[in-house]
Amino acid sequence: NDEEHHEAFGEQTNISRRIRYDINLIKNNDPNFKWFNMDDNDVEYFSDLAWELLGRYIAENNHLEDLGFDCGLTDEKMTLLFKHLTRSASLKTLDISRNNFGLDGIQSMIPFLKNAPNLTKLKTYNNHNINAECFSLLVNSLHDGPTEDLRFAGCSIEDVSALGNYSLPHLKILNLECNNIRIIPSLDKYTNLEVLWLDGNNIGKEGCRSIANLLQNNSSRLRLLRLASNDIGDEEAEMLADSLKHNTTLTYLDLGGNKFKEKGLRAFLKLLNDIASIGNTYNSNHTLTGLGLSNSSPFLKSAEMEKHIRSSLTINRGSDAPGQLKVIETQLNSVLRMELCHLQGIEYSYNSIFANIDDVFLPNIIALVGRKHGQDELYRMLIATAPDLTSIISRRAVLPERIAENAAQVVALNAAHVRQVADLKAENLQQTAALDVKRLELERELESIESGQGGVHSLADTSIASIQRSSGKKRDRSV
Repeated sequence: NDEEHHEAFGEQTNISRRIRYDINLIKNNDPNFKWFNMDDNDVEYFSDLAWELLGRYIAENNHLEDLGFDCGLTDEKMTLLFKHLTRSASLKTLDISRNNFGLDGIQSMIPFLKNAPNLTKLKTYNNHNINAECFSLLVNSLHDGPTEDLRFAGCSIEDVSALGNYSLPHLKILNLECNNIRIIPSLDKYTNLEVLWLDGNNIGKEGCRSIANLLQNNSSRLRLLRLASNDIGDEEAEMLADSLKHNTTLTYLDLGGNKFKEKGLRAFLKLLNDIASIGNTYNSNHTLTGLGLSNSSPFLKSAEMEKHIRSSLTINRGSDAPGQLKVIETQLNSVLRMELCHLQGIEYSYNSIFANIDDVFLPNIIALVGRKHGQDELYRMLIATAPDLTSIISRRAVLPERIAENAAQVVALNAAHVRQVADLKAENLQQTAALDVKRLELERELESIESGQGGVHSLADTSIASIQRSSGKKRDRSV
């Protein structure tokens, strides 16, 4: 009622004019008032009644979208504020950063979090009373909800296993920097995640493995990853580099302030430009355009690696055909290729590059080298490829003759095939005719047998005639 409102927010309270004006707009459900933020300048003038009424006004407002409290809220004040703030149909963002509440304050928020269907962003920076238990309770309250942006930087969260126990299917941004996090669950189900801050933690090998698995997931949309100051060594750096070989989404990775050295740097150098062959260079990672590294290495070799890493990143950022440009800039430049082979532990041989090039393309490649890298590089390539160029010229002279010979061979084979088919057809016809004659003879003999008596007399007459011929022959011999 008006008396309560005047008691809580009247001029006598010393609450600033701006805050009193804004609270009136919230109370009256002004459709044009979308954003309210309260800092610590007025918090000392807020009575228990003022906190309760403010919570009620916000719950009953249908237009307020962004709400912020940067005013040192304690558990007691949170409990008063959320006593009636148990729902909101309009709020999209809640920023409760730089406060002092802990588990009790979080518990007072749970009804509100479960009844705010449009709340997509929750921020709570720099509150050292927020620990792993608080984080778990919050994630549980947001389970399967609309949350897209969750920020808990500068708290005291060492374990974020709740991310594995519950699900935030719409999560796109997760900021957990400066929490001393040691345990990270599998993040494979967070395929909508686009931005992940984990600077200033201690995620260890298992944490790196969880992130590497996410980066290897073909459904992952992660494009920005910050892992600075995480005590990451060479083994973890190699694991992360390996996970990016086929990744086509991550454009920025911050690894500054970690402890990996030459071995880890080599892994990222090979990731961005594998000098082992033209094919390897062409198929290197061309998506990563930014890589934060610790620029404090005292070793010359590490500094050289970082130089070549930056060069590859520049190509990735500025070229529409980075694979092709890396081949031209490094594979076809003997000086840079020799440096990169040395840095990547690959035995260098100038002529070995030509094993990957079809001889037919050599003239165009030599011309390209001359334009791009100057006469010295051109002459060197000409000397190395002279026999192959001669072979190409000779082949051009004889190719028409070879083509004609090939065509003649095809014609001859076709003619031989036609003859063979004709011969086989004639032989088949002859064999078929002979079989037909034999069949007719057998049929006549069968008819004779089946004729009965006539068949027997015919057989007797045939036998007598045979005996008479035999007797006549004997008389002739006796005379």
